[in-house]
Amino acid sequence: MNEPVKLDVAIPDSTNSASVSHFRSETVREIQELCRTYPAPDPKEVSIDVKWLLDRINTPELEPYRGKYVAVAFQRILATGDDPLELNLWVAKEQKVHPHRFIIDFLDESIEQ
Repeated sequence: MNEPVKLDVAIPDSTNSASVSHFRSETVREIQELCRTYPAPDPKEVSIDVKWLLDRINTPELEPYRGKYVAVAFQRILATGDDPLELNLWVAKEQKVHPHRFIIDFLDESIEQ
């Protein structure tokens, strides 16, 4: 299995709200453009990935990714990061797929038994 990419994105200083707002607006604009560029995903394919993640959500297999957002598609974790919008944008560009082809989910720090 390929190791997921750890995405480190330089997010603007949160004390400068205008900078953060512009950063977010630009990210959303790019995601919207990718939605127009690539064909919409097959919901059945996405649901397979949702099931794949849910089947593993409380297992040690996901332990290295806890406390991070994960991008899941093709029944594997493609990338991890701290910012879901940037993760969504990066994976869509990298995989050359519609931004809704994969799921982004935050994995809590602790495993419920």
